[in-house]
Amino acid sequence: MESAADVAEMAFHFHFKMLSLQLLMFLTYTVELVIRSNLNYLRSIDPMGAKMEPQFYGNQMQIKIAEKSKIYNHFITHGQLPPGNKIFR
Repeated sequence: MESAADVAEMAFHFHFKMLSLQLLMFLTYTVELVIRSNLNYLRSIDPMGAKMEPQFYGNQMQIKIAEKSKIYNHFITHGQLPPGNKIFR
């Protein structure tokens, strides 16, 4: 026969697994809901959906140089880095 401690441990593991499963199901539903709502929003902006329009063309080195130039020009013009750019690299 199992001791009370063994039964309590089994019950704990059972409840932990059930909570983990419920959390996983909730997160999956939430992520799917966010994705669907974002797609609906993008489609509401333009019936064909939002389109990516590259600002720079070329190989990776040319694109990075153009991005740096744009960041530096923003700093010179406005006296601060653009939002999301904390440091010069």
